Amino acid sequence: MRALTVVPLQPNTLALSNVEEPVARENQILARALALGVCGTDREIIAGHYGEAPEGADRLIIGHESLSEVVSAPLPGAI
Repeated sequence: MRALTVVPLQPNTLALSNVEEPVARENQILARALALGVCGTDREIIAGHYGEAPEGADRLIIGHESLSEVVSAPLPGAI
C-alpha cells in the first residue's frame, strides 16, 4: 500500500512510500483509509520538529486524520 512517510527529525523528507499492508491482530480493529487529512501536527513532523518511527523502521507514516472503513474487528465482548 502507499503511505505518506517522513524520516523523523529530518526536515522535508516527505515521500509517498510503498509500505507493507497491516496485519489484523487479536483484539484490534483493522481499518482501510478512504481519505486522509494532513493537519498542523503533520506539518510540524514534516518540518522535523518531532516524531519517532516505530521500532525497526526508518520512516514514520503520517496523516492520522482519516475517513476509514472497518475491515475486521474483534467479536463483541472479546476486548
